[in-house]
Amino acid sequence: MFERASFGAENYHLTVPPTTLRLTRLDGRPTLSYRLTIEALDYTRTTTHFLGPSTGERYRLTMRSDTFSLEAINQSSYDGQLSVVKRDSAGESVAAARNVTIEVSG
Repeated sequence: MFERASFGAENYHLTVPPTTLRLTRLDGRPTLSYRLTIEALDYTRTTTHFLGPSTGERYRLTMRSDTFSLEAINQSSYDGQLSVVKRDSAGESVAAARNVTIEVSG
């Protein structure tokens, strides 16, 4: 969600909710990349999470918020895509992908 900053700040904050994956098998030290793409803004943000032997059955992926100028946000919502990509010794695969609508508030 894009939310207008408070206290007179001239920007919007983009907040992406965390997602939780259920892991069925963990070989080696794979990575998970949590990615948001908003084509209309030419924007991509990715966070990479490193997994290891102590990782449990469920893993919570998070992404830090980001800031946009008032001028950059000129629609009431944006189409985006969230994806989770797994990389390990066997290669790369998409664990999850979905289209999302990102609402603008404020």
